[in-house]
Amino acid sequence: MNLSEELKDAFDQFVSSQISKDFLRSIVAKVDERDVDILVEAVSRLDDPSEYCQDDYDDKTVTGFFLYIDFISALLINLGEPATKLLSKYAGCKHPYVPWIIKYAEDSRFHNDIMAKFSDVF
Repeated sequence: MNLSEELKDAFDQFVSSQISKDFLRSIVAKVDERDVDILVEAVSRLDDPSEYCQDDYDDKTVTGFFLYIDFISALLINLGEPATKLLSKYAGCKHPYVPWIIKYAEDSRFHNDIMAKFSDVF
């Protein structure tokens, strides 16, 4: 399975609240700065969170959606400065959540909070 497919599977796990820490660890172990484009693509292909919800009160799916965004951000943060430099080419991206992952990866004020959510994975 390639990284794009694994990220799709991870997304499915996040929105279903059935997350395998071992699966996430396997993603962390294989991602490097050459994968920045794949990470950004994984976010840019997402629809609005409401598109994944069972009903209007589906908080579990929405929470999982944004936790997935945080996971992608954590992967980028973990890659450090080489990854943040590569993110600069996406600065003008119009997708609503790509600017979030860029901001989270570039701004150290977010790093501790994002990484704390996945302390048992990194």
